[in-house]
Amino acid sequence: MTMRELILMLFLICAVRAKGQYQDPSPVRLHTAFETLSFLPDSTNQQLFFEAFPNTGESFSLLYEKNPQLIGTSLDLHTEGFEHIHAFWNLTWVPDSTFIEKAVRISCGLRYGLGASWYWQWHLRDALRQPARAQGILVEVARLRRGHQMQFWSLVWSTSNSDDRDLLFEWLRTYMLKHVPQTVEISDLAFRFFHGHTNPRPFPDTPVP
Repeated sequence: MTMRELILMLFLICAVRAKGQYQDPSPVRLHTAFETLSFLPDSTNQQLFFEAFPNTGESFSLLYEKNPQLIGTSLDLHTEGFEHIHAFWNLTWVPDSTFIEKAVRISCGLRYGLGASWYWQWHLRDALRQPARAQGILVEVARLRRGHQMQFWSLVWSTSNSDDRDLLFEWLRTYMLKHVPQTVEISDLAFRFFHGHTNPRPFPDTPVP
């Protein structure tokens, strides 16, 4: 990196931090926040990127799903979606409760597809495989109205990768029966809608926190 590029990047960091108070999901602000985070992933830049990231599934789809009318404009972020999603799920300085609340809110407004929503679902399911993070997500989902819970589980289970999907379903079902039993019926129903069965087979050796 040349000295000129370094000076410009430092100026960019200052500009993003100065605008961090605004909460609208601006494509330009989000792009700038990501570039700044990539250059300096400190706590301040992580928080600014988190705040710039979409707050709902609808905003997420508008920004990251391919729209032919926006290609080539400053509003087109579909080519950056995978990098942004990866960065979001790897934030380390955002409090867990704040992060999980936003992740669940976005998930409830998404429909499974082959673009950004597919990659979001992949990260969501990966998080659900991690006991510590899964616990926080399941508690947050259990607070939602039943309709929103159905939206969440519909995104989680709308995939055809049966082996991976069934293992996750069985582990989560065992956990939910113990800790948040009120969510089991809705998760089962969403799974059945997509795959026609539930076949819960909890593994006796699977540690359930």
